[in-house]
Amino acid sequence: MALYNWMYLLIYPFWAWAPQLPALPEPDNFKPNHHWPAWSPTLSAPDTLTPKFYIVSGSFLVPQNAEKRIRELHKAGYRSAGIVVFPESEFYAAVIDSFADEALANKLAVKLQIARIPYFIKRGMN
Repeated sequence: MALYNWMYLLIYPFWAWAPQLPALPEPDNFKPNHHWPAWSPTLSAPDTLTPKFYIVSGSFLVPQNAEKRIRELHKAGYRSAGIVVFPESEFYAAVIDSFADEALANKLAVKLQIARIPYFIKRGMN
């Protein structure tokens, strides 16, 4: 009989006989995030930003549009591009790169102008 019970546990999935836990109440400010894929490169910018200059290729209210822009930037060779949500904004920013030095940011801006990639430079909080 003991062998039968052991074999039953191997065949029968755990979640079928595990006790059901009560659902936790959701906070009032909960917003479901079902539209984001698990691999999404979204970053939240911290309150104290270390880079001072962000090269942004667009700000979007719809996250899928920001993801589309990031895919375009990756195809163009800008593999460090990602989505950032800045603390003072509700927009999803497609950030190509960030720099602590304005001269380095301007070098990339020249390359983007030549490649005709839309961008603007956002100054950080520091």
